[in-house]
Amino acid sequence: MNEFKIRTYIGPSKIAGNGRFFDEDVKKGTIIREQKIGSDSLLKFESEVDLVKYISPDTEKDFLNKLEKVRHFFHTVPNNSKFYRDCVFLNQPFMYTNHSFDPNITFEYTKEWKYTVTTRDVKTGEEMFQNYLNFTNVSWYENFLKKYNFTSSRKFASELNKKMVNEEKN
Repeated sequence: MNEFKIRTYIGPSKIAGNGRFFDEDVKKGTIIREQKIGSDSLLKFESEVDLVKYISPDTEKDFLNKLEKVRHFFHTVPNNSKFYRDCVFLNQPFMYTNHSFDPNITFEYTKEWKYTVTTRDVKTGEEMFQNYLNFTNVSWYENFLKKYNFTSSRKFASELNKKMVNEEKN
């Protein structure tokens, strides 16, 4: 179920929480993970109804636990993707990748597969970063998160970017 084609590990991030780190040197353009869309390693949700079915709790604790996953680990497709522009995905196991405006990984989608690809050469011990701004806005997902006072990773990065631009102007 791992599907990582390279050695990685989870450890404390200097950015936030835990992060995934490269456990070997990797060249630019290397496919480091491939996941079949709709498989157990990459769940696909096409509507709020699908998402609610997934998080339907057996207990209140179950609901809160799954809601945290929705908040932190769900994602949409990159802006340049031709496929699944109205869907939301959940990686299993989780990616544990934090945001950077200078990412070292990106994602490419075909109709059947999601590929995680390095955007530059990386060294052992570097943390994996993606740019949350590169994801599409899926309105049903954004509205779902808003109900629980959460924001998507994409919206978080957008707000962070605006804040940084404003600070540079001052």
